[in-house]
Amino acid sequence: MNTPLFGRNAHLAAIADAITAEKPDHLVLSGTSGAGKSALLDSATELAVRAGRRVLWASAHPLEQDYAFGLVRQLFQPIIAELSESDRTALFAGAVAPAVAAVWPEPGPPAEAGDSHFAVPHALYWLAVRLAEQGPIVLVVDDVQWADEASLRWLAYLAGRVDPVPLLLITARTTGMRGAAEASVDQLTGQLRPVVVSGLSEPHIAAFARAALNAEPEPGFVAACREVTGGNPFLLGELLATLAEEGVPPTKGAITRLAEFSPHEVSRWVLTRIRRADPDVSAACAAVAEAMAILGESAYPPIVAAVAGLTEETTDRAADVLSRMGLLRGRAPMRFAHSIVRGAVDGEIPAGRRRTAHAQAARVLDAQRGDAERIAAHLLACDPVGEPWAAGALRRAAGLALHRGVAEPAVRYLRRALAEGGDEATRIAVTAELGRAELSVDLRSAAAHLSDAFEAVVALPRESWPDRLFTATVAKDLTLASGASGNFSMGRDVLDQVAAALEDSEPQLVCDLEAYAIGAGVGIPGFPHEERLARLRERAAPFPDSALLAAALTAHYRSGTGTDRERVVEDLRRAWDMPAASAIERLGAFAFCAAGLCRADEFDLAGQFCEALIADSSLAGQPIFAELGHALNGVVAFHTGRLTDAIDEARAAIELRDSLSGGSWPASGWEGHLIRVHLATGEIEAAERLLTAAGEPDTWQPSYFANWLLYERGQMRMLRGDLEGALADHRECGRRLAEYDIHNPAEIPWRSRAALVNHRLGRTGPAVELATEEVELARRWGAPRALGQALRALGRITRDTDLLVESVAVLADSPAKPARAYSLFHLGLAHHRESRRADARTVLTQAHHLAHECGALRLAENAAEAIERIAGRRPNAPRIGVAALTAQERRIADRAAAGAGNREIAEELFLTLRTVEQHLTSVYRKLGIDGRRGLADTLRSR
Repeated sequence: MNTPLFGRNAHLAAIADAITAEKPDHLVLSGTSGAGKSALLDSATELAVRAGRRVLWASAHPLEQDYAFGLVRQLFQPIIAELSESDRTALFAGAVAPAVAAVWPEPGPPAEAGDSHFAVPHALYWLAVRLAEQGPIVLVVDDVQWADEASLRWLAYLAGRVDPVPLLLITARTTGMRGAAEASVDQLTGQLRPVVVSGLSEPHIAAFARAALNAEPEPGFVAACREVTGGNPFLLGELLATLAEEGVPPTKGAITRLAEFSPHEVSRWVLTRIRRADPDVSAACAAVAEAMAILGESAYPPIVAAVAGLTEETTDRAADVLSRMGLLRGRAPMRFAHSIVRGAVDGEIPAGRRRTAHAQAARVLDAQRGDAERIAAHLLACDPVGEPWAAGALRRAAGLALHRGVAEPAVRYLRRALAEGGDEATRIAVTAELGRAELSVDLRSAAAHLSDAFEAVVALPRESWPDRLFTATVAKDLTLASGASGNFSMGRDVLDQVAAALEDSEPQLVCDLEAYAIGAGVGIPGFPHEERLARLRERAAPFPDSALLAAALTAHYRSGTGTDRERVVEDLRRAWDMPAASAIERLGAFAFCAAGLCRADEFDLAGQFCEALIADSSLAGQPIFAELGHALNGVVAFHTGRLTDAIDEARAAIELRDSLSGGSWPASGWEGHLIRVHLATGEIEAAERLLTAAGEPDTWQPSYFANWLLYERGQMRMLRGDLEGALADHRECGRRLAEYDIHNPAEIPWRSRAALVNHRLGRTGPAVELATEEVELARRWGAPRALGQALRALGRITRDTDLLVESVAVLADSPAKPARAYSLFHLGLAHHRESRRADARTVLTQAHHLAHECGALRLAENAAEAIERIAGRRPNAPRIGVAALTAQERRIADRAAAGAGNREIAEELFLTLRTVEQHLTSVYRKLGIDGRRGLADTLRSR
C-alpha cells in the first residue's frame, strides 16, 4: 500500500535545504527496509521539480549488480534520448567522448583515452556537468546497496569533486543488506551527508493509524503497534491494512491480534494477502508475483506471462488485482510497490524452482532478442543449461562489459560461458576470450586459461586450426600474461611455434610474432638478440609498419649495449609514427622506446611515450602497459629532478601490478626505483621498509628490471656500513645485466658504485679500474648523465679535480638535474680540500639550490652542512621560480599562459576546477606574480 509521510518533516527540510544550497550537499538516506526512504526520494523529486531542477532517477536491483555502468545508464539514457542527433553529437564531444560506451546503447567506439578506471568516470562527470549547465540537476538513486561496481566508482568520483556545479546527488541505502560491492558502497556513502531514516514515534504512529482506520486509536494500541513494528512505516501500513480488512478497531482489544504480528512474519502477511485475492485469479497472482521477483527490471507483461506460464490476458488480470491491493506499481516494467514485497515473494521461492525460473527467464529473453546483460544475469543465477544460445548470450554480455572498459563482469560471464560447454571450437574461443579479459584483473588466471586455449589449438591437426589471426592473438596474449609473472621463456616458445606454422602463408603476421618473441627475450638471459633482430629486420623490410617496429626493437637493444646513440635516438623517435591500428604492437614498441630514450637522456620524448602508454592502455584492454608507463615515467621524473612525481609514478606502477595479481606479486624493479627516490629525498626508513618487504632476491620477479632492486639493496648496505655486502650486490648486478646484454652504465651505474665501495675498503687498484671502465663505456655512449656520473666517481677516487670539473661541464646543459647537483657538491668539496674557500662556497651553494629544486633533500642537507663548515652559517632557503613548478603545475601554467580558461584546462587535464585554481595559486606564488598577467612572459624568461 502507499504509505503517507508521517514524522518526516525534518528529513524533508534537510532535502529541501540540499536542493536549494549554493554548493553541492550530497545526501544518503539510510535506514532499514520499509523505513520510508523511497517515499522520501519521491518527495525529493517533487521538491526538486518545484525548485526548477531536472531530476534523473535510477533504482538499483540485486539482479543487475554485474551490469557495467547499468545504474549510470538508467540516470542518463532518458535525457540523452530526448536530444536531437546533432545535440547528442555536441554533448559527447571532446572530454565527454569516452562516456559514449558507458551510457548509450548504440554500438560505438570504446573509451579512446585514459585508464578506464579514470577516463570513463572523468568523461561521465563532464557529461553531467554539461547537462547541469543547461539547468540544475538532481541525481536520485534508490537502493544504492545493489548498484554495480562501475556505477559506484563513478558516483564516488562525482561526490568527491568540489566544483561549484549545480548538480546534487541524493541516494538511499538500506541498512542490513549487503550487495556484491559493499566496499564501494561504503566509499561512496562515506562522502555523503547522512540522513538517518528511523522508526516513527508514537504520536506519528497515532496519526498514521487515524488516517488508515478512520478512527481514533487508543494509547495502548499505539504503543503495541510501536512495539511490534518498530515504527517501520511499511510494516505499520501492512499491519493497519490487514486490521482494516478484518474490521479490527484500534483499541486495547486489538492488542492480542497485534501480538501475532512480527517483522519476521511480514512474508507470511504479504503472501496471505496475495492468496486472498479474487479466487478466480489467486493462483495467477502468485505466479505473476513469482515471475516478477525472478525477472526484476525485465518484468514486462509478455515476458512475465511467458515465465509464469500464463496467457497475457490472465497476466493482465492478475496484475490489475495486485495493483488494487497496493502490491504492484507500473506496467513497463511491472514493479513491486516495495522491496519488502519483492523480498517476501522472492524468499518463498524454493531454490530448485528459482534456478529453473531463472533459466526459463533467460530462455524467454534470448528468444525475444533481449538485452545480453539481462540474459546473462539470469544465467548466472541458474545451473548451466548446456545449450549454444546460453554461451552466445554470455559472450555478448562480456563483449559489452569490455567495450565499456569494465573487465570484472566480463570475466564472470565468460567463466560461466565456459561451464556451458559446447563443441571444441566454442570451448577454445571462450577460453581465449576469458584469458584476454583476465589480463585486466587476474594475470595468473589469464596465463592458465590462455595456456589451455593455446594447447588445445596446437593439439588439433594443422588444417583444423582456428583462424590464423586468432591463434596468433592467443600466443601474443599468453606472452603478456606469462611475461608479467617472469616466465618469458614460455612466451618465446609459443610465439616461435606459431611463427613456424605460419611462415609460408602469413609473412607479416610472422613478423609480428617474431617481434613479440624478441620482446619476450628482454627477460631471458642469454637470448640471441643480434641473430633474432637481424632476421626480423630482413623479414620486416617489405612491410613499413613492421620495419618501424623492427627498428625500434633494434634501437632498444643497442641502447642496452651502449652503442650508436644518435642512430638509436633517431630510430626510437620514428616509432612514434606507428599506426594506432596495431594497438598492442604499438604499446609494446612504446615501452621499449621509453626505456631506450631514458638511457639516451632524451627525457622529454621518453615522457611522451610514457604518457601514451598510460593513456592508450585501456583502448587495448592491457593495463600492464599502463604499469610500464607509470614505472618508466617515474624514471624520467627522477632523472629530471621531479622527485615527488617520481614517487607518485613508482607507487602507481606498484599498485597497478599488485591489482593485476591480487596483491601477492613478487617484488620487481619498481620497488628498487622507489627505494632510489626515497634515498634521494632522505626518507631512509621508508627505503628500509620497502627493502625488507621485498624479501630475498630469489623471490623477486625474474627480469632485468629486478636489477634495479638489487642495485639499491647494495646502496642500502653501503649506508649501513656493510661494504662487503654492498660490493657483492653491485658485482652481482653487473653479472646479471651482462646476461641480458646490458653493458650501458646509463641503465645502472654499478661499476662506479662498486668502485666507490672498493675505494672505501682501501682497494684503490680495483676501484680505479672499475671507474675507468665506466668512463670509457659512458664516453662511447655519449649521454651526459652516464658520463657525468662516471667522471664524478673516478674524480672522487683519484682526487682529480679536473675530472670533477669535467663532470660538471658535461652536465651543465643536461636535463639530469640531480646528477648535476651531485657533481657540483663533490666539486665543491674538492675545492674546499684545496683551500679554495670562495670557489667551494659558490659551487656548494649551486648544489644546495639545485638539490632543493629537485627535492633531493638528503643532498641539500649535506650541501648546507658543508657550507656551514666553510662559511660559519647555513645558507638561506633558495628562492623558487619556474624550475620549482611541479609537472602538473607547469602543464596548467602553460595552458593558462596560452589563454585557456580554467574550465577548459580542467576538461583537458582530467581535473576539477578547484584543483586548477589551487595549482594556479601555487604557480603565482612560486613565480612571484599576482595573476595571469605576465604569466606567459615569466615562463618564457625563466
